[in-house]
Amino acid sequence: AAYVIYTSGSTGRPKGVVVEHRSLSNLLEHHRQEAHALAEEALGRRLRVALSAATSFDAAWDPVLWMVAGHELHIIADDVRRDPQALVRYLVDHRVDAIETTPTYLRQMLAAGLLTSESHRPRVIALGGEAVDDGLWEELAADPGLLVFNFYGPTETTVNAVTARITGASPVIGRPVAGAGAYVLDPSLHPLPKGSVGELYLSGEGVARGYAGRPGLTAERFMPDPFGLPGARMYRTGDLARWGEDGSLEFVGRSDRQIKVRGVRVETGEVEAALRSLPGVQDAAVALTGAPDGPERLAAFLVAGTAGAPAHAETRDAVAALLPGPLVPTAWATV
Repeated sequence: AAYVIYTSGSTGRPKGVVVEHRSLSNLLEHHRQEAHALAEEALGRRLRVALSAATSFDAAWDPVLWMVAGHELHIIADDVRRDPQALVRYLVDHRVDAIETTPTYLRQMLAAGLLTSESHRPRVIALGGEAVDDGLWEELAADPGLLVFNFYGPTETTVNAVTARITGASPVIGRPVAGAGAYVLDPSLHPLPKGSVGELYLSGEGVARGYAGRPGLTAERFMPDPFGLPGARMYRTGDLARWGEDGSLEFVGRSDRQIKVRGVRVETGEVEAALRSLPGVQDAAVALTGAPDGPERLAAFLVAGTAGAPAHAETRDAVAALLPGPLVPTAWATV
């Protein structure tokens, strides 16, 4: 094992994903052949790369792999990476060439002048953690001076399992990385034709060992690969996808209650379990809300116990002591 990283769990108990060295080595070789080679050819030199993700987010591995491949890594301080304007200033002042972030945060960086500085702007942008919408895709694809990549992959398949260069008119997540496979299957695990929506399963070198100390859950999500060699496994992502006519995968949505908030994977069941454990809360439901043109946010709906409804501020503070910051709802209602 190379590391264990924890993700949100639907039962209220986070899951420790055990990722092996071979999976990281495979991802490094893929990035060398795809992103690294294209970027070095475009710039004619090694790159300066920013690490702006928290190390508890597995996307932090991508910049580290740039460093392993011989590029210069800039580790961004917490107070800078959390401030779009400060981060843009750092990238310009230090002439950083490559940055990876979520689409939501990239929009804030664009508003802060990421690509409009006359002295310097990054040439390589990698996006991950959530879907790229049509407007952002078109904006980035129309800029000939950029190399932009869309990275897709659950934690259980080692950071990135499917990648695409952002070109053309329509968002896609692309094709499997080298050493990986992808299947779009119906409920009976039969492959679906192009254009048909089914659940996405991922196989190959990136598939993690499983969940630490959770053999039952591991067996449920890490399944025998009926299309691979004997002993091969595939991971059931819970994501819905379809194959496009050009052989690229298109992301459609989720098949369960898992959601993404600002790039963070959230099982609403984990938040609800924490809320139900609090005094005065008989039941709870959590949903993703937001105006069409506004940011998405978690909303908590509480059912008060017999002693009466707890104050929203007290409940928020109590659940914040039980959950990581991204899982704490920002909108509250008692029903």
